[in-house]
Amino acid sequence: MCCSTGLCGSDPDPVLVQFAADLKSVAALGTEVSRFNLATNPDAFVNHPLVYQTITTEGMDVLPLLLVDGLIVSRGCHPSLVEMAHLLQFGPSGRASGRETPAQVTSETCCGDSGSDCC
Repeated sequence: MCCSTGLCGSDPDPVLVQFAADLKSVAALGTEVSRFNLATNPDAFVNHPLVYQTITTEGMDVLPLLLVDGLIVSRGCHPSLVEMAHLLQFGPSGRASGRETPAQVTSETCCGDSGSDCC
């Protein structure tokens, strides 16, 4: 990607367009959203120990990563707005509904990537 949104050029990926819109919706509800691009913000990846370790040990296929309260909750796909709403139910302690951590979203389970009916 050539810019922080990934929506550059004459033919942006529709998944990225939808994800950018979904992130705006999440931010409008009061959630702090920070987005980093490997091409334009490589220091953000190197300086975050968990992200750096994950990329180093598992490779670039884990990107994009979504972190909530310092935990990786999504890897290898752009979660839908419905999935992000579920993932964001977890407060600063990382707990909601009696569970210790949120269920992870991966490229195999991500809406739109697998034909899942979660959306």
